[in-house]
Amino acid sequence: MIKKVLIVDDDQEMLLALKEGMEKYDDTFSVLLAGDGMVAIEKLKRNTISLVVTDLKMPLMDGFSLLAYIMGNY
Repeated sequence: MIKKVLIVDDDQEMLLALKEGMEKYDDTFSVLLAGDGMVAIEKLKRNTISLVVTDLKMPLMDGFSLLAYIMGNY
């Protein structure tokens, strides 16, 4: 079973670099991307996510708020 990893960062170049770096493991997990915490929450609601990797300093919802949401809801 392929696991899903959600990477959250407002730096688009960083998101794409991380996704590209992880493509060699596509037989083990797939990567979902979110540009901020609010988008990440929507992806969490629609997908079963095994791991979340998040930036801490982001607009709209920072990584700390996202982690607090995850802890309270999952």
